[in-house]
Amino acid sequence: MRYCFFLMLISVTFLFACTSPRFAVDFESYENSQVTKRVTVNSDFDHTWRAIKKSADDIKLVLITEDKVSGVLAYTKPDKRWKNTAFELTVLTSSNSPNKTEIQVRGFVYSTQTKQVSIVRVWPSKGEIEKDFLTALNKRLQ
Repeated sequence: MRYCFFLMLISVTFLFACTSPRFAVDFESYENSQVTKRVTVNSDFDHTWRAIKKSADDIKLVLITEDKVSGVLAYTKPDKRWKNTAFELTVLTSSNSPNKTEIQVRGFVYSTQTKQVSIVRVWPSKGEIEKDFLTALNKRLQ
């Protein structure tokens, strides 16, 4: 009898563990958002790439992903105003001519809540981090 009760308790616990979502993401607002900023600079791709990396360092962004072949850089920066919240900035670069590089910047804010279920909430940025980044980049490219 004890064995059956113990087996039933384990089965019920396993059933709830498998059916409850462990990680839920709200990407709807992020996926529906557009690129926040798009600029074209009068600089070759390699020089612009180095300036982007140095600009990110200037405003204390932490590099997450770098792929020079596809022109993608992704950064994060914790937001000290709220617990478990951070900015994330994606920078896409491309060059169709020797001395012009297009830069697309897309920022968002995400927050994690870790009680029983880990939930990540994502919102489009209001432009703060993009403005800081582009200001730093402009200084580097002058």
